[in-house]
Amino acid sequence: TMMTGTFRSSALRFSRSRALVAQSGLDHILVQLYVAGGFTGDADGRDVLVRLGNVVIFDLSRPFHTQTTDFTNISLLVPRAHFEAVFDEPLGLHGLVLSQDRHMVAILAACTVAFTALAAWRIRARIA
Repeated sequence: TMMTGTFRSSALRFSRSRALVAQSGLDHILVQLYVAGGFTGDADGRDVLVRLGNVVIFDLSRPFHTQTTDFTNISLLVPRAHFEAVFDEPLGLHGLVLSQDRHMVAILAACTVAFTALAAWRIRARIA
């Protein structure tokens, strides 16, 4: 199952410990676009710094810890099998930050924001 959502929060500390990883049994990759704020953190030994406009990738079968500012992100939860079909070693993606300075990341970000806005509009139209 793939899921997407927009999340907003005031500053917080998040910890996905080894115990939580084992307990949850999730076998997914989390891709997040930060449309406001960002965070610093550690992805199983890899230092991570995410700023406005960056995309970050987390492997939910591995631990990570973050300390955020106030933020808004668009998150996409993707089954690992979809990544394994494209990448030889999806484990190497854990904690990878894609900078908004890369043209393809900027295009991906713009498409993601537009898709999210369209989806929200369609949901509101169905409810009304």
